[in-house]
Amino acid sequence: MKKARNTILSPYAEQLTQWLRSMEQGGEGLTLQQTADRLFETYGLKVDKSTISTWWSKRQTRNAIAAAEERLFDSIRSGTRIVEQVRTEAEAAPPTLGPLMKLLEAFIIQLSVKGTLPSTASQLPQLIRTAIDGQRVLISAEAQKLDREKFVAAQKSKIEAGFEELAAEAKGDAVALELLQKFRERVSAAIST
Repeated sequence: MKKARNTILSPYAEQLTQWLRSMEQGGEGLTLQQTADRLFETYGLKVDKSTISTWWSKRQTRNAIAAAEERLFDSIRSGTRIVEQVRTEAEAAPPTLGPLMKLLEAFIIQLSVKGTLPSTASQLPQLIRTAIDGQRVLISAEAQKLDREKFVAAQKSKIEAGFEELAAEAKGDAVALELLQKFRERVSAAIST
């Protein structure tokens, strides 16, 4: 921001601000003429109200710009903190969520640089943590399903081998083979469910 140029009123800036600021803003709310009169009475400085008006207008513009810059910097600082938290959460994320995390970081940075980062953005790391936990549960469930399917297939294979051994021993005994076949069908039906 461009530095303010010193004027005849610069040494009295704080006092002038107090006099000119509205009562709602904690000032005295003096008019330009009242301010000019008070300057003369208090400091012996004779200044017309147009000089005070120009000075006050420039001062308010500089203050408004400074406040807007500070809000922007606050937004960028806040966005940076949120991005760091997102990165921390992303370290624990499954690789499938990596591109989403990068996109989210870029989105947060873009909004914070524009100064439009919503206050609810601070909740994003918690939402990401919840999404990652949900993804882990899904991955775990899929792994358990695969483990169960492998276990069932291995057990079926062992049971079939056992039936084959029993059938070899019962060779020639039609009743035993028939009972063995019925038993095999029921076991296969029970395992399939």
